[in-house]
Amino acid sequence: MTAEVALLALLAGAANDITIAWDAPSECPEREELRSRVEGLLGRGLEGEFERRLAVTAVARKEAESYGVVITTIDGDGNRRERSIEGATCEAIVDATALVIALAIDPSSIAWQTPPPPPPPVTTSTAARTQPPGLPTNEADGLRAPGIPFLIPIPRLDFRVGARAGAAVLPDSGIGFSFGGAILWDVLRFQTAGTVWLDRQVSAVPNAKVGLWSVEGEVCYAVLLSELFELPSCVGAEIGRFAADSVDQMTPPTRAFWGGSTLSTGLAFVPIEALAFVLDVEGVLSWIRPEYEVDDAVVRMGRAGVRAGLWVELRVP
Repeated sequence: MTAEVALLALLAGAANDITIAWDAPSECPEREELRSRVEGLLGRGLEGEFERRLAVTAVARKEAESYGVVITTIDGDGNRRERSIEGATCEAIVDATALVIALAIDPSSIAWQTPPPPPPPVTTSTAARTQPPGLPTNEADGLRAPGIPFLIPIPRLDFRVGARAGAAVLPDSGIGFSFGGAILWDVLRFQTAGTVWLDRQVSAVPNAKVGLWSVEGEVCYAVLLSELFELPSCVGAEIGRFAADSVDQMTPPTRAFWGGSTLSTGLAFVPIEALAFVLDVEGVLSWIRPEYEVDDAVVRMGRAGVRAGLWVELRVP
């Protein structure tokens, strides 16, 4: 009797539309296990009626260092198909056999049962920095990936120290030193810094020297240019104390309140997640212009000025 005749005979004598014959080495799963896996893929039992009748024989054999299986199917119209599969383990070929049988029975049911592919893995800071500005990407920063609910960004701390040079707000140009901190929240940051501007002698009034200490607060938005570079832009306000004195100390010193608005942009180099070097340029517009009179001359804070700064930031992960 040929294989086709045997399968047709098996199908004709079967009580159900689907029949499965399984022949495999003793270390392989039993026939009932194969049926169970087919039913799991179909989402229903093999008993009862199907759109088509199908008889299946699967013969598995152990080879040198692998397993092979020959799967033969024949439907109620006598159409016969055969497929051979190899696998490293018998478990692997049982899974493959169950899938082939389930597809032969009802391919649409398999498509319905198959879960969507998982979203691509999202890494830490490297992935986050390669995204377009404003598009979150990783879980640690509260970012969004396909199929993952939005997470609230987790604030991070930043400690900053810097050296600055400025001109026009205080008479002539001079240098200052700053220290401060920031809270980073995704691409937004809220930062503050205190700056001490070193005393400088006024060129137009040689007997006068001026200085300033100030505290500023800013709100910033950082455009992520690449994995290593950011472009922060900030707007804020600054208040401080203007100090002026005479070089010969013959004229009483002056201490006065000063305040102004700030607008800045910069370029940050971020070699590692916890460290950044920032070069920024800042414009300042004074609200109040205190003055100091010495030797019949008046030294006055400028209406506007410009500064440049170099910062080192330590970012807490």
